[in-house]
Amino acid sequence: DTSLTGVYTHGEANHVTVRFENNVFRGFHFNYPEVYPSTTEPVAVFGVGSNTENPHFLTDNTADAPYPFIMWIFDSVTETGNVIGEVPPVIFSDFMNTQIEGNFRLVEWWTPTATRHPDNPPVTYEPGDYVMHLGTLYRALTQNTGEAPDESPGAWEALPPPADDVTLAPESPHQGLGVR
Repeated sequence: DTSLTGVYTHGEANHVTVRFENNVFRGFHFNYPEVYPSTTEPVAVFGVGSNTENPHFLTDNTADAPYPFIMWIFDSVTETGNVIGEVPPVIFSDFMNTQIEGNFRLVEWWTPTATRHPDNPPVTYEPGDYVMHLGTLYRALTQNTGEAPDESPGAWEALPPPADDVTLAPESPHQGLGVR
């Protein structure tokens, strides 16, 4: 799941062979400009710097993305069998709660201001927004700005700690991959 692109490599010659084989990519939601307003939308899932002499083998990967898998192929890149197609979401055993497990992007770190944004604007949270703050998961009860969850019980509801079990559920379509 990403706010920008999938992978970008740009190392100069260091005798490393890079292999991406039989991977799946999904969750491309271009919202990087919320923090970096001058950012432009990516043009590909995978990018390799033009100065890279290291051999890259990109083989049989699938991306569920609005961009092609790779845009520019240099002499260092061997690319075969990569496709754009549907990739079903992973299903964890018991990660957070049912609302969040349907969209992991619903959880953010609480902050009073967008400190990486050049204007440092205040962050306004809407009812139903989820944040982590000081190790606790909270859900916003009201629209609020600058109200720290641990100090504003009228604006935030502390939720039970997440189970944090990221093993794959038996019904996950990605059995045999990732954390086991």
